[in-house]
Amino acid sequence: MRRFRELRVPHDLLKRIDVAAEEMGITTTALVEGLLERYLLRRDAKSRDDADRRAFERHPIRLPGVVYVTEPDGHYGRYQPVELYDISLNGVGFRMPPNSELDVRLADGEFEVIFRLDDSNPPVRMRCRSTRNERGKGTTRVGASFIGGDTTSHTLMERYFVQ
Repeated sequence: MRRFRELRVPHDLLKRIDVAAEEMGITTTALVEGLLERYLLRRDAKSRDDADRRAFERHPIRLPGVVYVTEPDGHYGRYQPVELYDISLNGVGFRMPPNSELDVRLADGEFEVIFRLDDSNPPVRMRCRSTRNERGKGTTRVGASFIGGDTTSHTLMERYFVQ
């Protein structure tokens, strides 16, 4: 059973939260829930060394996807097939063949990840920024935070995590 309680937030703080949510391409509610969840996880983690400190729970997944990286001149880009191995409401982990030029570009800039959560919906397209880039034997593992995306993609993501 969910309880709802009215919270009083100063108007200027609420405006800042709304702007931040819009910039991230998520709902204000999703942002506030994520921030509160992150705070509570961090608070609880102080008493547990092995606590998960992520804002949103990761879900293991195995899906094909594509990364699109704009070339330095900005006139065209490059597509790279990847395999998604985990996903959350605010980020994704994927594997790809090692490519030193692309590895560096993913680590230093923004890129887009394109994938389908299922065959009955359109592709999800999310702007990302790398948070981890580990080159290993035969594969590069990238962890990325979502920094934007279109409304349809955010709706598909939220629906996926509510199921």
